[in-house]
Amino acid sequence: MCCFVVPMAEAVVTTIATLVLQQTDKSKSESRNLEAAVSGAPQPFYKSLRLLARMLWLVTGVLIIDHVMNGELMWSYPFFTAATSPEGVSEMVREMSTVGVAMSAFITSVWAVMIIAHKYKAQTLVKAEVHTNH
Repeated sequence: MCCFVVPMAEAVVTTIATLVLQQTDKSKSESRNLEAAVSGAPQPFYKSLRLLARMLWLVTGVLIIDHVMNGELMWSYPFFTAATSPEGVSEMVREMSTVGVAMSAFITSVWAVMIIAHKYKAQTLVKAEVHTNH
């Protein structure tokens, strides 16, 4: 019914946080960023957060398409077919608090594993390069 609302809300928050962090990072010089990229230094956090926002927006879009195709969303107010009755509203809240939260937690967990795996891979590559140079 409306399980996509929770990932969409998280996507809005992460997108805003990404934009704010990106603006604060603009104060750094471009040469320092190039040097960090060549040396294998970690990337700024906003770039990792941007990946999470993109993942959340993608899932939200797919879920909206699914809900429209299944007739759970309407093009007129109240937009959710379940919101036409009080019982439906309580069902919507239950679905958001169970399915929506679970989906958001899963997407965020997958993102966290991807970031950790990327950092681990970068560290092992740097260590391997250091050992081959000596």
